[in-house]
Amino acid sequence: MSTFHSITVRAEHKTLFPLLREGFDILAGSGTSLQSLLGEDLGLSGEVLDSACATVFLDGHPVDDLETARLRPGCRLALSGAMPGVCGITMRRHSPVGGMRSGIALADEAEEDDTPDAGEGSCRVLLFNLALNQAGPAFLEHGVLVEAARLLRVDPANVAGAELDGEAVEWSDLLRGLDPQRIVVVRTAA
Repeated sequence: MSTFHSITVRAEHKTLFPLLREGFDILAGSGTSLQSLLGEDLGLSGEVLDSACATVFLDGHPVDDLETARLRPGCRLALSGAMPGVCGITMRRHSPVGGMRSGIALADEAEEDDTPDAGEGSCRVLLFNLALNQAGPAFLEHGVLVEAARLLRVDPANVAGAELDGEAVEWSDLLRGLDPQRIVVVRTAA
């Protein structure tokens, strides 16, 4: 796997939300359960999982059980708060009318997954409504993979400082020195 520049930004989480709005990648172990990623790795509480992640799609399939849904390299994960209307109720995790979507729901992978662990890979993440506001900060603290050109969308007036691969750097110098096509890991300072 190629190496990525690591960029740590000292700013409020909302300053970096423009990086999250179009989707981003994360590095995760193949076969990791969504419960492990969201609850253990990112530290999201059960309350946040129930509200901000009430609707979960993995590779286009609605997910009910976060423990049995497994990440694979190249997968796409969409998280959203509860969506309105009949469609929203139907797609919500543990919906009383979830049976109406049984043909498209993610199959239980806990016992089916006998493939060897392929190591670490990237997963594309999309956050909508409450998930952006409530889970976005945890993803930023964990580190997200984005194209360096997307850093131009961050308002420099709200950046208190930055580090590139552990070395302090001015935000303007950072932006000038990076190849805009390069993928970088961006995280907020703890």
